[in-house]
Amino acid sequence: MAIVGYARVSSIGQSLEVQLDRLAHCDFETEIRAERQLEGIEKAKARGVAFGRRRSLSEQAVRELKQKRKSGVKIADLIKEEPRR
Repeated sequence: MAIVGYARVSSIGQSLEVQLDRLAHCDFETEIRAERQLEGIEKAKARGVAFGRRRSLSEQAVRELKQKRKSGVKIADLIKEEPRR
């Protein structure tokens, strides 16, 4: 590896070369980790594992809230009367 401005035999050149090698190795490890993570996610999805946040309201509760909103109830009043879970 040629390093512009520093000779490989100097201590600065050797230090710089070691740091660049470490950066390249870290980048390689990051790529491998990302690939393995994606493979794991694909396998989990194939098994039917659910991803994301769980719904805080059931579909029935959502329908009821929408119906109340259509009938004119204010959002602030809906928030006050509905429990969070």
